[in-house]
Amino acid sequence: MRCFSADEISSWRSVDAKTIYIRIGADRYYQLDLARKCDALQSVNPHLVLKNRGSLTCAAPDLDVWASSGGPGPIEPCFLKTIRQLTPRANRRFH
Repeated sequence: MRCFSADEISSWRSVDAKTIYIRIGADRYYQLDLARKCDALQSVNPHLVLKNRGSLTCAAPDLDVWASSGGPGPIEPCFLKTIRQLTPRANRRFH
């Protein structure tokens, strides 16, 4: 897996309460698998906050993930279990 900075994330989407796809630049995609449900991801207008614990994310412990329902409510921690870079073929899941 190539390391990345949270600042490089150009877009994201969740497919369910435990899976997030992120895009880095134009052609790098990663799947973030959460250890448990993060219900805020399933709201109508979710907001995602990603922050590196160091300078780069190279593995799950390097990245903190939070989500909110997009309104004034609380921000929910989403506990990251694994990160994996998707192959070009698997990138189609993002669209």
